[in-house]
Formats: sequence, C-alpha cells, structure tokens
Amino acid sequence: MDHGHEIDERNKNNENNCPKAFLHRKRITWTEFKSKKNLKQYIKNKDEQNLFDRLIKAMGNLTGLLTVKKNNISAPTDRIPGTCFLQGIRRRKTTEKGLKVQYAIFTFTTVYHLFAENVNDRYVVNKNWKTLDPKVVLFYTPNKSKDSRQMKITEMLEADKDYYVKNDWCAITCECYDVKLIADLENDLAEYQSLQQNLYLMSKEPAYQDIKLVIIVGHPHGGEKQVSIGRHFPDLKETLKDVRSGQRWCRYYYDAPTCPGNSGSPVFIFGQPVTGFGYWFGHPHNHAKEASSIKKIMEKCKTKPKKDPECIGMTSIGVEMIV
Repeated sequence: MDHGHEIDERNKNNENNCPKAFLHRKRITWTEFKSKKNLKQYIKNKDEQNLFDRLIKAMGNLTGLLTVKKNNISAPTDRIPGTCFLQGIRRRKTTEKGLKVQYAIFTFTTVYHLFAENVNDRYVVNKNWKTLDPKVVLFYTPNKSKDSRQMKITEMLEADKDYYVKNDWCAITCECYDVKLIADLENDLAEYQSLQQNLYLMSKEPAYQDIKLVIIVGHPHGGEKQVSIGRHFPDLKETLKDVRSGQRWCRYYYDAPTCPGNSGSPVFIFGQPVTGFGYWFGHPHNHAKEASSIKKIMEKCKTKPKKDPECIGMTSIGVEMIV
C-alpha cells in the first residue's frame, strides 16, 4: 500500500483546515530552501550564512517522515504523521545464503506520544506499539515516491519513564541494507555534528551573544519537508533536574512556526550546549501552545520582545551539558 499517497491526501485537507494556516507562509519548503539557501535576515556575513545553510542541508537529509497507524482516526487515511531525526548509525555484518552482507542500524530520536495512549493526562507507550505499523520515510516529497526510502521500525530502544516530569522523548531503530545510502547519511551526520560544534563556539563570541536563532526541520501535516526559523526565549527555558554529572534535563520555548506532524522534529538552538553524543538526548519539537496561553507564558520573559509572538512552541525534555 502506498502510505505516501494516503498522507498526501490527508495533508491537503489538514493544510486547508489548519487553525494556524496564517503561519504557513512563514515556513520554507525544502524545495525553496535548496534553491535559495538564504538566511541573511538573521546572519549578515556570507561565510557564516554558508555554515548555517550547510547545517540545515545536513539536518534535512537526516530528518524523516514518521507515520503510525491509528484505528480511531477516520478517512481519508488511518495514518498519523510525525517527524524523526537520524542521530546514530551503527554498521553491522550478517550472512545470507552463505554470503556476507553489510547493513546498518539507524537510530532515530522522536517523541513517544506518537506511539502512546493518554492515560490520566500522561502518555503511556502502547505495549503493542508494533501493531501501529510504524514506518520511517527518508527524502519524502509528495507525488515523488520513487525518490523516498521507506523503512520499517524494528525496535524502540528507550522512552522516558519519569512520571514526575512531563517529558516526551524516545529512540527507535530501523535496518538499512543500502550501502550507498548508509555512506551518504554517515557523511551528513558527521557534517551536522561538526557544524553543530563550530556554531556553538561561534555563539560564545561577543558579536553573536544577542542572536537567539532557532531552526526546525520537519514534515508539518505529513507533507513536504519544511524549514521553520524563529527566536528562542532563554528566559522561558525550564530546567527540571540534574540527571548526571555535568548534565541536566531542560525544555526550550520558541516562536518558530510548527503544525501537527512537526512533533519529533529536530530543533537546532544557536548557543545550546551539546553533549558528547552529538544530538543524542537532543530536544525534539513536542507541540505548540495554544494562542490563548501565549500572553501568560510571555509574562515570565524578562527580556520582552516588542510584541508577543504569534505562536509559542516547545521542545520535549532533553539533556544538555551544564556550562
């Protein structure tokens, strides 16, 4: 069955009926980004713009459409879209019919509410989550299924289970036997991690102290991959607890426009301390706050913008270094 076609149909309906349709114009489609690659509104220096363009390109190549089956969802499709991010690649060897075969295990981070049921206002992962027939699609573009790579999820490695903290993070795995694709994505992951570190060092320079840039790549409404750019608000950052030596659980808030389907999207925050695992334990996008609560949220912001943002999004709980 062509699940891509199902999502295409649902995407058209949800895009048209989305309550945040007025924000859609602020998103950049992946096609537009690849043709323009222009962040001059945020970064003036062309060499530095190039660093961010390279980061977004690598980030986008590592971002996948995640779909799961939901029996309680009505037509036109029974699949719900989300987003995931490839943060780990482990090469393996096996033997098939006497021949040695190379493959890789891909580890993606996402949010577990896509696999969960709401029990007493908390998400609990469905023990039979594999019956939801979850799939990851890389390089997904509507009506161009031949360009995409679909993989079945084989395992859920870990899901946050701390009932004292409302978190929403998990890791899932897929197997890939395409040697060229494995090599290409290894290069993208190395590029992303290197640029992530270089941009963190740049953020500590005096000239960049006031830049509060956030970049999100995802599949809103299960459609074409899109880039959202906005500000994060350091004053709103929540630190919930220290989890191990030199690391803490925290959550970020920002005004980059997002929609349903963005859940699980990678969130790059300029100046965020990164762990030694690259994006491991990173902060996937969780969901956006309702417009009615924006004013109340912004009351906590010491450095107030000239006007309240049109939307407020937040990450799941993630781990970062204490600096």
